Amino acid sequence: MKSTMARTVIVTIWLVGVNCFAEEPLPTLRLALAPVTAAPGVDARVADQLTDALAEAFNAQPAFAVIPAGESRQGLETAAQPSESEKDRARSAASRVGADVVLMTRVLAISQPAGRAELQVESTLSDVVAGVEVGYYRHTAPGAGEGALASAARECASRLVEHFGKASRVVGQVLCMSMTDAHTVVIRTEDGAALHRGDWVYVFREGKRVGGVELTQVAPKQVEGRVRYLEDTARLAPGDVVAHAFTPRTSKGERQVGNVLKGLLLLGVVAAIINSRGDRAAPPGPIGSIAVDSTPRGADILLDGVATGQRTPYTLTGVAAGPHALTLRRQGYSDATVNVAVLTGQAVNANAVLQPVQPPAPAPGP
Repeated sequence: MKSTMARTVIVTIWLVGVNCFAEEPLPTLRLALAPVTAAPGVDARVADQLTDALAEAFNAQPAFAVIPAGESRQGLETAAQPSESEKDRARSAASRVGADVVLMTRVLAISQPAGRAELQVESTLSDVVAGVEVGYYRHTAPGAGEGALASAARECASRLVEHFGKASRVVGQVLCMSMTDAHTVVIRTEDGAALHRGDWVYVFREGKRVGGVELTQVAPKQVEGRVRYLEDTARLAPGDVVAHAFTPRTSKGERQVGNVLKGLLLLGVVAAIINSRGDRAAPPGPIGSIAVDSTPRGADILLDGVATGQRTPYTLTGVAAGPHALTLRRQGYSDATVNVAVLTGQAVNANAVLQPVQPPAPAPGP
C-alpha cells in the first residue's frame, strides 16, 4: 500500500512537470500610447509623426491590445490636474481608459544631414496600477531619401515594437504561493525562458490580468517573485498563466541561483493541497494610487497618520483600496486633512489649500 502511494506521488509530480505547459495562447496587455513628446529644440511635428507611426506599428502586432487614440486623448484631457507631472498625467489617463500599461516616448534629438535623418528616442513602459517603470528602450533610428523624417519615424516605431514584442511571451504558470511569505509566488517557467532578477511579469486568469509580479530569484525552470498587486482576486492559484517579461531600466541584473529553489516542485504539490483547504494567508489585496498636491507645495505627506517621506506634489502608489486619510503638513501652516476613497487600479486626486498660521496677537502694553 505504501509503495503504491509513493508511486502515485511520484507520478503526480511527474505529470505536474510535464503537463503544466499545455499550449497556452498569449494573453494580451491593454496598452495606452501617450502622445510622443519632444525635447527642447526638437520640432513638435516630428513627435506627431512618431505618434502616428507607433499607433500603426503597435496595432499590427498581437501582444498588445492598443487603446483607441480617441479614448486615450479623452482620458488625458480629463484625468489629471495640470500641476501633475507628465508621467502622472499619462498614467492617470491610461487608468481612466482601462489600460494595463502605458508607453511614454520622447524624441531626444534629431539630426538631418543631406538627404538623411536620424531620430534619437527613449521609451518607458509603465504599469498603470503600481505606477512603476517595467520596461525601457533607447534607440537611434535612421531614415533616408525623400521623406527621411517619416522614414526614420517608421523605423523607430518598428524597433520599439520589436523590443517590447520580444518581451511579450508566455513565461510559465504559477506553481504555488509560499507557505511562509504570503507575498511570494513560485513560478514554473518554460524551457529556455531568459529571465532576470528584477524583471516584471504579469499573471493572467482566463485571459484577464489579475496581478503584477517582480522577480526576486531566478533558477533554471523555476523562479520566485514578489506579488506587487492583485486585482479582482484574493490570491494567485496554481495554473494561473504568467506572461510578458519586461526588464526595467533599474533592473537588479541577472542573478542565476542554481539551487535556491531545490525541492520546490514537491513544495508546489504540498502547497496545492494546503491551498485547497484555505489554510495559508492571502497575498496583498487590490491597490490603487493617490495623486497628492497642495497650495503651497512642499508639504509633507502623511498617509493614515504615518509619514511617507514624500512632499507635494507626489503620487503615492501601491495604496490599498478603500478609505484613507491624508494629512499635509508644512511649517508655518495649519495641517490639512483630506479623506479619499482609493479604487482598485485607479488614481484618485487629493488636493488641499494650506492656511497660514496666524501670528500671536501682540501683548497689550503697560
